[in-house]
Amino acid sequence: MAQPNIKINLSNNALGKIALNEDGICGLLVSGYPSLDLAKIQIGKPFVIYSLAQAEALDITSTGLNAFAHKQISDFYSVAKTGSELWIMLFDGEEQTLSQALGTSEAMTQFFADSKGRVKTLGVLKEFEGTEVVSDGLISEVHSAVSPAQALCDAQKEIKQPLTIVLGGSGFTSNVSALKNYKTENFSSVAMLIAGKTSTPAVGLLLGRIAKSPVQRKISRVKDGSVCDVAYFSDGSAVETKADMWDLIHDKGYIFLKSFPGKAGYFFNDDQTLCADTNDYNSLTASGVIGKVLRIVYKTLIEELSDEIYLEESGVIHPAIIKSWEAMVTRALNLQMVATGEISGHLVYIDPDQDVLGNSKLEVSLKVLPVGYSKYIEVEIGYTTSLTNTTN
Repeated sequence: MAQPNIKINLSNNALGKIALNEDGICGLLVSGYPSLDLAKIQIGKPFVIYSLAQAEALDITSTGLNAFAHKQISDFYSVAKTGSELWIMLFDGEEQTLSQALGTSEAMTQFFADSKGRVKTLGVLKEFEGTEVVSDGLISEVHSAVSPAQALCDAQKEIKQPLTIVLGGSGFTSNVSALKNYKTENFSSVAMLIAGKTSTPAVGLLLGRIAKSPVQRKISRVKDGSVCDVAYFSDGSAVETKADMWDLIHDKGYIFLKSFPGKAGYFFNDDQTLCADTNDYNSLTASGVIGKVLRIVYKTLIEELSDEIYLEESGVIHPAIIKSWEAMVTRALNLQMVATGEISGHLVYIDPDQDVLGNSKLEVSLKVLPVGYSKYIEVEIGYTTSLTNTTN
């Protein structure tokens, strides 16, 4: 028998901390009003929060001037849970259009400088009051913001901080045939949500689902459960009232909420972006996955910039150099994406016969094999005269 002693066990998992999902870090650019306290929320000033309570401490409350922003943040944390990182910034909706808020302004520059490229998905939403100009089935200002949103994403990709943007599609006119068809466009980094728990697009809910999911996971994954108990299009009509037109709305490139017979609650129809189905990056997941690949490869190869590249007597790159570089990229992607099920595989190749002496450039080819999705399941059901004869 052991000697007399006191044994003390330390309990764990009581503080509600969550594992950090850096791939799902989101931002919210939303119209609102400044606090009288300069240390709290201000127009054009980025803040990072980890809970709804922190937003409320910044004067974003459910009954104050920023109730509109509060609802989106509340929706975000109802899905992502307390502890998730969310960057928020208000813009003046009375003075600025969505396009102006998204433009290359000092405020947006400050937003990305403060967040240091951590924000991978940005939700953008404006509270519209009064009579607005409408075109192509939505408030015109929303459609006008798509091109600046794509331009912002392109600019972030150029500095190796890839970004996707989700716009709140406000002011749906109920005329589905009038909705602009984005399947003929090429805005592969921008998505449009036209439904929510009220007539306001639930951008916060969508961001919350992204924040809690691995990068390859679709927001429409049924196994993850419903996101809300009621759902309306942004014209205020219950989504079921247009159930016979869901396919048409989907085929024009929009994200909305839908239900399934026998399943409680509402689910996102898909995560498509505003481009053709033939575009490799026609979904938030496709853009998110390739964005993570970009960041990993950049971080891996930046260490080799301006390093010596030794050549064989024939002038081709030495095999040891090629194997070393290929191994570095392969190892990084295997550890950070293949092992976690975010991609199915990849192939790294460096052509040894490159004129490195002539142009001081080394080209690397990387092919990524993504995961597939069971977006369409077809089952044939019928009677048979024998269970041993599958042809009947």
